[in-house]
Amino acid sequence: MNPQKRIRTPKDALILKKLAQKIIEIRKEKGISSEKLAYSVGLHKSSLNFIERCISDPKLTTLELIADGLDISLSELLNFDAK
Repeated sequence: MNPQKRIRTPKDALILKKLAQKIIEIRKEKGISSEKLAYSVGLHKSSLNFIERCISDPKLTTLELIADGLDISLSELLNFDAK
């Protein structure tokens, strides 16, 4: 059985863009390369790259790993204005 792809709305795309910007901003502030962050949390570097480029929709558990790797809370990672 092949699951149907979810169609992204403009709001979905905006949320993913804001999330990606937040990850990149915090990662750079802390001087962490995307490769180092991905490795430290057990993600493939391309998985993190896809999230940062808004290509994939990350699972909540993946976002929690990323937040841990950035040494911030999940709520801090998700604290952005998506309007």
